[in-house]
Amino acid sequence: MGLLEVHKVMPLVSIGIPTYNRPEGLRRTLECITEQTYKNLEIIVSDNCSRTQETEEIVREFMARDNRIQYFRQKENYGMAFNFKFVLEKSSGDYFMLASDDDLWDNSFIEKCLSPLINQNSCSMAFSNFNTIDSYDQVIYDNTKPAIYSNRNKYFRLAKFLFFNESWGKGTLTYSLFRKELTPFLLDFLKKNENSINVQYPAEVCMLINIIDHTDYNIVKETLFHKRWAKKIDTLGKSNPLPKYPYLFRPYLPPRFFISYINALLDSTTSKKVHIIIIIIMGIRFMIILVQWYLVCIITKLQKM
Repeated sequence: MGLLEVHKVMPLVSIGIPTYNRPEGLRRTLECITEQTYKNLEIIVSDNCSRTQETEEIVREFMARDNRIQYFRQKENYGMAFNFKFVLEKSSGDYFMLASDDDLWDNSFIEKCLSPLINQNSCSMAFSNFNTIDSYDQVIYDNTKPAIYSNRNKYFRLAKFLFFNESWGKGTLTYSLFRKELTPFLLDFLKKNENSINVQYPAEVCMLINIIDHTDYNIVKETLFHKRWAKKIDTLGKSNPLPKYPYLFRPYLPPRFFISYINALLDSTTSKKVHIIIIIIMGIRFMIILVQWYLVCIITKLQKM
């Protein structure tokens, strides 16, 4: 089989791994990525000037037995957004995926996400169901919600995406497998946040709104991705992840933050129709959140009695 045929059958997938001071997390990430059943990968690791040499030593260890890995060390810590942008700009594949240095993937994740992208021209991004894990790899929450955001009508798609709670993992779609043609949306998002050490959560949703406005996406209905939310919700550690009041009444966003969130969404797009959808859907959600906070106050008072 010639090179052109191989390229058509097995297009190159670029995996960007920004990392900083998490050598053991990076080791697990590299194990997951290098053991993927889909083999035609370009793996780009950008070390954001980690304080020790352990990060580089781990990458070099993997490079010694896997020539698909490239390693770059930044001269200083330029921030998370810069590091994300760097690996994206270095990529040369037909498809691209960001990989955090503390998450986990089943070894069929890329293969199963790539299949619908190859077979369905209407889709430009693919993801799977996922769960949230703590620093002990204990499952905190199984998330099967991403599929409900998908719809062939882009306005219904946007409305559903905006309506559902952020705790259902909307921002995690940032770690989807993307067609290369979507990289301008990713780069625009990263350039806007390049001067920030941490990529702010609303910025992820703003980026995804612009992508969802242009393309539908496919969700593999298997749990193939494991998003780590370490320390804050450890089930074996000291902290208790369970709320003091029923989860149904627990608002994810405080009302004061919600206003700035709506403004960020409106600033993210110039489409008047999208603006109308944002105002209607987020207005409804704002009223729901006010009711939620009122219920929280009542429940808290009852618990103290």
